[in-house]
Amino acid sequence: MITLNRNKYKLCLLDTNGLSLLLKDPKKWFNFLHNEFNLGKTILCYSVYTIGELKVKEELFEKFLELFSSFPSVVLDGLDSLFKKEVSSYDSNSIINPILFAPHGIEVNDPNRLSLIRTLFQNKDINEKFEYWKNGRTDVIEGILELIKNFPPKGEKYTVKEINRFVELAGFSQLAIRDATFCKSILDKKRVVNIKKFPSINMITLFVFYKYYKDRRINPKESDVFDLIISSLIPYVDIFISEGNSIEILRQIKRNHNYPKDLDYYSIKEIAKK
Repeated sequence: MITLNRNKYKLCLLDTNGLSLLLKDPKKWFNFLHNEFNLGKTILCYSVYTIGELKVKEELFEKFLELFSSFPSVVLDGLDSLFKKEVSSYDSNSIINPILFAPHGIEVNDPNRLSLIRTLFQNKDINEKFEYWKNGRTDVIEGILELIKNFPPKGEKYTVKEINRFVELAGFSQLAIRDATFCKSILDKKRVVNIKKFPSINMITLFVFYKYYKDRRINPKESDVFDLIISSLIPYVDIFISEGNSIEILRQIKRNHNYPKDLDYYSIKEIAKK
């Protein structure tokens, strides 16, 4: 939840599939969203990676530009910028704002509507970052599969204690890879690095476990990588809309770990039946 002009708003995160379906049938989706929770008190949001995926589908991208040139929404942080905010707030415990920017405010009849979005994906650094993740998806998947054999359950099934241990080990490994200097500064002070202060890493690690380790999944898809990246934003929103597999993973995480505590979530199929 965020506060704007002294008013509190919930953040509703749509993943790429959810946003795509909204663009194809906005009337039905907006009716659902309005009936399920007050849209006047809720802001729709999406990842910068979702916009990158939409951009390769020109027709959907144009619908996106047209719809959100008049309807309020916000773009949420990318994986790296969110992580940097978590590092900066580690000792201060300051509240992290996951919003990158809000493209709304441009009139529909403005020929440069949502020029921020167009400019964003003309930016060399943004394009290189998106292409880096896009082209490296196979390596990421292979790396995940390679790690599975290194963390077998002691019994027939993983216990919650074992899962929590996995999150600690894998989470710290990610921290060390992404910011070794920060980790060293904490360890030099004889302190333990608290992984829970990095909700983005905590969430991704849980998603990885329940998606691949719990059922020993051996048929991952390249598209899973962007799903994992988008999952890093889940602790920072109030509502999450996604396809069934991600929602089932969230149900298991909430049931076993009560995390994220106050999150509401809906599957695309659930909405289609409304």
